[in-house]
Amino acid sequence: MTLQVQFWGVRGSMATPGKDTLRTGGNTSCVEVRNDHGGRLLFDAGSGLRVFGNQLDDDDDEVTILLSHYHWDHLLGFPVFNRMFKASSTIHIYGERTAEGDAKTALMAQFSTPHFPVPFEDISADLKFHPVKPGDELDIQGFKVKTLRLNHPNLAVGFRVECDGKSVVYATDHEHDDAAAHQALEDFARGANVLIYDSTYDDTNYSQFAGWGHSTWQECLRLAERASVERPVIFHHDPERDDGIAHAIEQEAQKMNPKAVLAREGLVLDV
Repeated sequence: MTLQVQFWGVRGSMATPGKDTLRTGGNTSCVEVRNDHGGRLLFDAGSGLRVFGNQLDDDDDEVTILLSHYHWDHLLGFPVFNRMFKASSTIHIYGERTAEGDAKTALMAQFSTPHFPVPFEDISADLKFHPVKPGDELDIQGFKVKTLRLNHPNLAVGFRVECDGKSVVYATDHEHDDAAAHQALEDFARGANVLIYDSTYDDTNYSQFAGWGHSTWQECLRLAERASVERPVIFHHDPERDDGIAHAIEQEAQKMNPKAVLAREGLVLDV
């Protein structure tokens, strides 16, 4: 039995299409996890969600999306996701209820004037919203999904997916400066096969962005080592991380940990 992880969007903060990001990809966060039983989960709905939707078969009408938080780069794929406007589709959306609202509130804002011309009421898919709070354990399509509070402005949730003895941790938009929160993530990720981690910055420039809610690719490797993670994945690339910088980071990371992986659009990992 295996899990598969496929990356449809790997960028953070904003989409960066263009000649300088062709190899790494310019779409924002969207990651799929599949099991051998036909189960499929998507983590976040960045612009990579459009690419995911375009490769679906006509009869793939049920989609499950777990949202880490509601910053725009993790939601902007919804209005251009083809299943939103297919009446036979059912879309399950899991997200945290915060003081500012829940997943439905965030989605409705995206479809409001002047941000998008199609009103929320014109969505033809059957949207089913499921509230999530850190500490919840969920059973979804043959997966056990655990949740954790991450350290990020306006709050964020991390996820650990387990199935058939395999595990994948999705911990994007997390800053490592809060010792208690970071220790909790280390415990949460312990022994995982794959850790997909916020690696927006580099140790050399992190101090310029302290408090912004993101971490570094070096901390991805350090955290993976402390937590005995099999394979760390450098994810949520800074918009200024072009293909040349990304390639150099991957080479340096693999000197430190030969199993380290740089997330690229289209990359498939067998767990």
